[in-house]
Formats: sequence, structure tokens, C-alpha cells
Amino acid sequence: MARGAAPGADLAVAAGRNGGVGVGPGAEARGPEGPGEAAAAGGPAKIFAIRTEIVLPSETKHNGWYVAPGDIGNFGTDYNLRAIVAVYGIAANIPVEAMYPIGSFDNSGALLNGANKYVIHIPAGGFPPVKYYWSFTAYNQGMLLVPNPINRYAIN
Repeated sequence: MARGAAPGADLAVAAGRNGGVGVGPGAEARGPEGPGEAAAAGGPAKIFAIRTEIVLPSETKHNGWYVAPGDIGNFGTDYNLRAIVAVYGIAANIPVEAMYPIGSFDNSGALLNGANKYVIHIPAGGFPPVKYYWSFTAYNQGMLLVPNPINRYAIN
């Protein structure tokens, strides 16, 4: 925050919560010290737990596919969603601009596994319901493209 700038009412709680690391009106940013180091060390596990809370209900509802919530890209004060986007994708478009459903489970509910072969079947004339562009791209758990014998990394 800029010096002298007061947070809006919707940001006041976050500003107070982050004051310990120098985030807030007139504060000098600094690294975590003391108890903050323990909190930072637990960060990856906390991010994974938050991601699970956000993702699993969507995957259950959409046959193993994660479909982002309607406020993706316009989070407001949804700091959990904002944190997940920052870790896994840097930024997010709003759904009217682009959507990126992510398949994680097969039709039996098992986590997708590179040792198995999978088929995405699109019946004739049944292309994804989009106006402009669609593609399927395979990523591994590290969010890198999956090597394949035909060196093709997107189907569209």
C-alpha cells in the first residue's frame, strides 16, 4: 500500500492481518521473523489444503474436471482463491474471456496417472461448447508439458 493510503473497508482485515510483515499504510516491508518463519515453512501444506478445499467440490460436480469458480480473475477479497491462482497460474482470466478446466480424475474416481492410457471421446458434432477456440493440452504434476512420441502438445 502507498504511504498514507488507508485501505478500503473490504481490505482493512487483510491489512491488519499482514501488519506483522510490514504490509499496510505507511509500513516498511520486511521478511517474517520469529513465529512468521514457522508460518512460512508451513505454507506449501496450507496452500495444498486450500487448493483441495476449492478444487474437490468442483471435480465431484463435473465428472473429475475442475472448473474454476465464477469469480476467478475477479477475486475481490477471496484471498484463498487469489493465493491458489498465484501459486499455480500467476494470474487468471475472468470466465467470459477464457476458461481452463483441468481433468484430475478418471471415470472411476482414481487420480489420473501417467502409467495409464486415457481417451477423451468427443462424439461427432459434439465439440466443446465454445464460441471461438478450444484445445486439450496434457501437463504433468509439475505443470510441464507431457512428452509424447508425436511431439504434439495441444489438440484443438
